[in-house]
Amino acid sequence: MPNKVWATSPDLPGGGGVETAMPTPISEGSVTAAPVEEAWAAPRTRSEDGITPSMHSTNATEPASTQATEIAAPANRSERAGSRNLERRESTKLAVFMGYDAGLPHTDVLWNFLETPQSSTGAWLWSVLMLSIIITSCGAFVLETHPKLCCGRYDRIWETIEKVCIAFFTFEYICRLYACPLVYGLKPNSPAEKIAKATEQLIDLNPNAKWTRGVVREEVRCRMRFALGPLNMIDAVAILPLYIELLLAACGQDTSIGFMRIIRLVRVLRLLKLGKYNEGLMLLAQTMSKSLPALATLCFILLIVLIICSAVLYYLEKGSWCDAQNNFCENRVPSYVQSRGVGGWYYERGAFDGATYRDSCPNAVYCRQASQFESIPASMYWTMTTITTTGYGDLVPHTTAGKLFAICIMFMGLLML
Repeated sequence: MPNKVWATSPDLPGGGGVETAMPTPISEGSVTAAPVEEAWAAPRTRSEDGITPSMHSTNATEPASTQATEIAAPANRSERAGSRNLERRESTKLAVFMGYDAGLPHTDVLWNFLETPQSSTGAWLWSVLMLSIIITSCGAFVLETHPKLCCGRYDRIWETIEKVCIAFFTFEYICRLYACPLVYGLKPNSPAEKIAKATEQLIDLNPNAKWTRGVVREEVRCRMRFALGPLNMIDAVAILPLYIELLLAACGQDTSIGFMRIIRLVRVLRLLKLGKYNEGLMLLAQTMSKSLPALATLCFILLIVLIICSAVLYYLEKGSWCDAQNNFCENRVPSYVQSRGVGGWYYERGAFDGATYRDSCPNAVYCRQASQFESIPASMYWTMTTITTTGYGDLVPHTTAGKLFAICIMFMGLLML
């Protein structure tokens, strides 16, 4: 706001009279724009003519409409202040009721209450309640599959528990969606975060501004970031199955179809909600998030090793192809395989002890043993279980070359771990 010098007009008798606002000479480029609220908050005095200094024009050529706007501004400001005071009184009641400072807005109070159990005693009790509901829901999901507890015996009990738990989950999700701050999900010191903070300040100064286009746009963006967050998507998926079942039942659809079984299986994802209430799990999640580049590199190396080792093992273990074109290797394939007319890979005679056998081959001296490594994908299964030192034993190489290469893969798995 330009600096003003109040001087008396020399043309008036006695050198007195009506004071005139005259701008102080300021060099170009030295003017800084003061906030509007600071300008209105500055002390105002009434001059001899009964006009406040803020009503004086800082420019002799300023139009009358601008002066009228300045005169009406105090009334508008009083209206905004009244609206702010009313909202603050409501927020104060909610904050005091939940054990927070009286000056916090109601959305901040609600967000801290739901997101930070350490913020108050009420928030801690709420987190314990939600933790108990999650455990109850998951426990009921597990127990209802027991033969003595399923299949119509106690369905009403399980349905009641499910509906009560879903009601709590839905209430919590809606409250968190409503109280989500505008800076949610934004990078610190980013342009988007600065815009969100400026919008929050604007709403605090003028509650009526929350319905303007710019503020509504920021609110929608904030809710979209909230809904698309990984943990929040888990919360949404955890409560959807019941509503989908109710919707299908209302439409007269069968809720026992395979699709609904998959939907019900999604309920087990509620266990992931426990992470919000455990600092150790949250710390582990943050560590994994910061380690994503290193994990991505490890997965890429593992993929390369997996493909190369599986391809080598496939060519060492596949044997020979037998089908109708070569008369199933001169009838050295079991008769039931020939009846299907499907070819396959079979070990050569002498590849290892047991590569051939005499049963089920009435038209030949011996039968070939089928190769278990019939493709590279099948070899990938064995390679992965070996690299991770699992080794189920259901699939093993038989040839000497295959066994030697398997030893190399075993050592490679130890090094990677």
